[in-house]
Amino acid sequence: MANTNSPRIHYILPLVAITVLSLCYIEKAAAGYNPYLSDPNTSFFGRLIMLNDELNAVGGEERRVQQTVLLEALLQPFDLRGSKPTPTNRVSLQPSNLPTASGSGTNLSRDGSCTVGYQDAGFLTPFHAFRWTQATKAVDLGTVSPANNTTFSSFSTDTNQDCSVVVGISNATNTFIEHAFRWTSSGMVDLGVPAGGGTTSRAFGVSSDSTVIVGDADFQRTGSFPGTIRQAFRWTQAGGFQNIDNPAQPTLSLATTVSGDGTVVVGQVGDSNTANRAFRWTTQTQTMQNIGPLLGHSTAAATGVSDNGKIVVGISNPNALQYQGPVLGWGQGIAFRWTEAKGIQDLRQILVDGGVDMTGITLVSATGMSPDGQWIQGQATTAQTGPNETVAYIVQVCDDDIGGPCSTGGGAAPFTLGASPNQLTVPAGTSGTSTITVTPNTGFTQPVSFSCGNLPFGAACSFNPATVTPAGAPITTTLTITTNGGPVAMLSPSNSPTMFAYALMPVGLVLIGGLWYRRKADLHCLWMAALLISVIGLASCGGDDGPPPIINSGGGSVPATGTPAGTSNVTVTATSGGNSTGLTITLTVTR
Repeated sequence: MANTNSPRIHYILPLVAITVLSLCYIEKAAAGYNPYLSDPNTSFFGRLIMLNDELNAVGGEERRVQQTVLLEALLQPFDLRGSKPTPTNRVSLQPSNLPTASGSGTNLSRDGSCTVGYQDAGFLTPFHAFRWTQATKAVDLGTVSPANNTTFSSFSTDTNQDCSVVVGISNATNTFIEHAFRWTSSGMVDLGVPAGGGTTSRAFGVSSDSTVIVGDADFQRTGSFPGTIRQAFRWTQAGGFQNIDNPAQPTLSLATTVSGDGTVVVGQVGDSNTANRAFRWTTQTQTMQNIGPLLGHSTAAATGVSDNGKIVVGISNPNALQYQGPVLGWGQGIAFRWTEAKGIQDLRQILVDGGVDMTGITLVSATGMSPDGQWIQGQATTAQTGPNETVAYIVQVCDDDIGGPCSTGGGAAPFTLGASPNQLTVPAGTSGTSTITVTPNTGFTQPVSFSCGNLPFGAACSFNPATVTPAGAPITTTLTITTNGGPVAMLSPSNSPTMFAYALMPVGLVLIGGLWYRRKADLHCLWMAALLISVIGLASCGGDDGPPPIINSGGGSVPATGTPAGTSNVTVTATSGGNSTGLTITLTVTR
């Protein structure tokens, strides 16, 4: 009698194969992460790049439009799941132990030492705020309700001068309620909501000294309008939430960022016609000054302000422009620059008037600028970008409103660099130090930051202090190079899961073939064969896309993390503004 289950097997085996392949492709598609840190002057974050203090100018007093730089970074909407920006010298911010994590950076500390943003821990896990440094990598900051960390989300949105304070948004009492938070080394503090207001507050910016935080919150309406309304706030430890809008008006507003000293706040506010405009608020005037949109447009938002409060940048749109949360951010339109003397101007037109060739280039957003106001960055489209694609840009605009001299960039550094000693010999697992001396040229008094490269595997470097500012005399920082004493990596191709799959494949095929052609095939045996093929498929999925795994020198299964014995020429680079210089330190690691 023929096996009546055979037709069913015809359907079962293809389904098993499809399931295995689907799992394989899902795994590969998930192994993507957006944030990338690019040395020395910019950070790339999926949709956003931020400039740090190292772009503050040194050099001549010339005031002019200097350049437009299109950066090689494909910037698409969030969650590229595998697509990666391609700036030079990039460093992935993705945790090495979370290959399926996704997320993005949102801001950079002013001294360039730290990045903040959000990331998940893989599929079906909530986003959590993170703080990343070269030494600590990405650290999960949790939520304002630690007991609910597995279900609640949080997002870092800004940080202060040295990254000692991080602000952002976190779920509070449930996943529908958001509260502003302020994080320090002591943990995350819930800022709550305004007295008599509603349930929501969100922090978007913090001053350089961390004393002022800005964002939006639910405030109690006044006048003839009952209930609450979401409006911009300025928060201080002493005064709490200050509504910088007019609670008597039925208009929404939000504060996007604040000047370094906390005295100037910018953002977006509605008007009586429900259109949105960019505003600038100061502690002196205590009123929202309308600074946008561009002529012919109906909406605008201010996204950046210089430390002296004189320059504001943002986005203007002929139709609608709204903030869509920390993941999607702002929409696109036309980048603008505003000063009190010249009012609002199309940023692209400023460059064209300055002699910059902008053929085929549209600046669709401005997302921030350097503290002195001369460097502006955002997103652009070009003749080469595809549908829904943008590239990152940096432009330089210099006039009398910038907070310092205009950088000419690219010249010789106005200081020299020395190291003592310039040769280090350290056993694996220990550290070595060298004193780095910055000797300034006459009149040079700008901050200098440091970085190192060409480190051997498992080694890391740090500088104390991370930034020095010469005051007419040589100044030093201490370089520490730390090595790892763990097991040293050795390749072991025989452990490859792909080779395991190859070894099992003939067995599986023989088993399937033999059972298939038996007239009285046992259904349970066929199920076992199908299961074996699934195991083979999953094993091959895990091993076809990377190098063979590494094992430690002792033959165990502990990951190999140690610094191998040998000699490396470690490069030390000192940077200030657009100028840098470097030296080499010979590092010998012994075992």
